[in-house]
This record gives sequence, structure tokens and C-alpha cells, in this order.
Amino acid sequence: MSLIKNELTLKRYRRFKKNKTAFFSLILIFCLVFLSLTAEFWANSKPHAMSYQGKLYIPLFVDYHPSVFGLEDTYVMDYRSLTFGPQDWAVWPIIQWDPYESNKVVESYPSKPSKDNWLGTDDRGRDVTTRLLYGLRYTFIFAIWCWIIGYLIGTFVGSVMGYFGGWVDFVGSRIIEVIQNVPVLILIITIISIFRLMFLC
Repeated sequence: MSLIKNELTLKRYRRFKKNKTAFFSLILIFCLVFLSLTAEFWANSKPHAMSYQGKLYIPLFVDYHPSVFGLEDTYVMDYRSLTFGPQDWAVWPIIQWDPYESNKVVESYPSKPSKDNWLGTDDRGRDVTTRLLYGLRYTFIFAIWCWIIGYLIGTFVGSVMGYFGGWVDFVGSRIIEVIQNVPVLILIITIISIFRLMFLC
């Protein structure tokens, strides 16, 4: 039985692999997920590692207080403000911007793409590339949680309908048909309106 399943799975995989567009899209999605989940390594305002005044620091994994570097007039560490000596070094990420950090060098916001901001900045001067990279992570997490919750709700409701049958199955089926036939946008607006009324009451 397992051999048949394996052969069927292989057959489906080969058929899927023949579709170049679908296979490339799958690889692209996996790459985007990987880049987004490891966004701190590619886009960050902190060095991965650095040597400063003879000491080794790893800002990517450890939050250092500015006083460690002799800065007493600030509470937020800006590693770009450090003056590195000839023996000091730092390994920076490819994109040196935090998703909440504004580029105060550009003249006006939003700014056009440049060597510092690959896709430009938004209306607050924040790097668009960095925000897309970090935002994609939350998009994937939200989508996965929606799928899990939808799967659990669907399984529970379907089980109840199948177990009791009769009018429970009939009414449940009609409700599901109504939900499936209502446009998604109108359904979302209706749900938001209901919850808003509930909170106002």
C-alpha cells in the first residue's frame, strides 16, 4: 500500500515539475519565505559582529546599551555614529536599515530608489525594501494561521454535521452555501460591522 502511495506521489510530483511556471513559483515562494524569516541577517541597522576598541561585540544577537560604547546622552544605540579606529571592524548586513528607521539624509519623503534605499522610502523615510522583507514574514504567518484556524473550524463543523445528520446537517449545509456564494469583500465588511457594533455596545 505504501509503495502504491509513493508511486502516486512521485507521479504527481513529476507532473507538477513539468509545469515550469508552477515549479518556479514554488521555488520563489520558498526563497521569499527563507529571506523573510531570516530578515535580520539581510536588513538591519546593527552589524552582525564588530570589533571596537579591542573588544568583540555581536549586536545582531545582543542588545548593548549605548553606555557600553561610552555614549551617555542617548538611550538608543546608533552604531553608525561610532568612530571606528584602524584596528576596528564591523560586518554589516546587505541593507543597513531597520524597518522602523527613517533615512534623514534624503531631501523629501517618499524618495525615489537609490543605492542606499533600493526601492526608495515611504512617506516617513523608512526603507521600502526592508519593510517589504519584514512585512512578508507577518503576511506568511497570518496566512498560515488563517489556514490552520479555518481547517480546525471546518473539521469541527463538518464532524458535528456528519455525526448528528438530519436537520443539523441540512441547516449547516445551507449556511455554508450562503457563505460560499456571498462575495468575500461584502462578507468581510459585514463581519467588521458586526464586531464594531458589539464593541460599541
